[in-house]
Amino acid sequence: MVHGKFSRKTVLEEPFTLFPESGALYLKEFPTRVFAGEPLVRQSVGTLLSPVDGIASLIQGEHSTKIRIVQDGSFQLSSETRIDSSLKLDQALQRMDELGLVSLDFSNTTLSSLFKTFCSTLIVLSPYTKTQSVDFQKILLEECRELHIRFLEYLKVWFPEASVKDYILFPVPFRKYEYPLGYPQYFVKKALSENVFQKEKILYLGPETLYHLYRALFKKIPYIERNITIYYVGKNGGLKKEESPIKLRDGQSLGFLLSEKRKSILTSLSIPFLTGGNFILHPRNIS
Repeated sequence: MVHGKFSRKTVLEEPFTLFPESGALYLKEFPTRVFAGEPLVRQSVGTLLSPVDGIASLIQGEHSTKIRIVQDGSFQLSSETRIDSSLKLDQALQRMDELGLVSLDFSNTTLSSLFKTFCSTLIVLSPYTKTQSVDFQKILLEECRELHIRFLEYLKVWFPEASVKDYILFPVPFRKYEYPLGYPQYFVKKALSENVFQKEKILYLGPETLYHLYRALFKKIPYIERNITIYYVGKNGGLKKEESPIKLRDGQSLGFLLSEKRKSILTSLSIPFLTGGNFILHPRNIS
């Protein structure tokens, strides 16, 4: 799914390529038909899901095995919102795992594991990502305000003894963002004067993590795409930024970026991930 000035047709002509980690457990026999969000591989951190409807095949290489998916179904994800006022924590954790959610604030960490290991009384909802290239606080306020309020109600039930510091709806206790305040330990120290950060003691959820969590809990959307910002060098040598972020699916070819920006030189994405040619790594590896 690509927003902005890029061509849909160019993108959809390209197959999707996934790179399972070595030693992963394959959950399907290939080739096979798959649908968007279907579990394909169980890895050390969570489950690799199919990004689209299509036909999936294994490509055996000298040093690695890839999954190639030729899309032949709808590219759209359901956007119907369903709110369960009595959603229990164990039900939420199960949905996080089924839909492939990971923490986008901590590397190599499933989102459910943060909730499972949390055993204290401080929950922090941060407005900042590590790079701030996409303003997810703005997205939450514009698209997910009601869902955010509902999630706050869930937290009160799931963790009745916890204090929730909500910096999505309420301002941070300092003047403005400065790098590296998108990193959990720095934000907590600046905002709350907490000098020691432990994930078991502080349940920290950044805005991009919350965005995908709300899509999963309230719309059952799997974690198979991610918003990124594109930077490139223009004709005059200056660094330019695309007007708006785009969504990329897991395994999606980046060839369309080079094709449609052929008069420019693509130098940097907001995420360091080009690998194996023009393909995107699994979103959980983008930081």
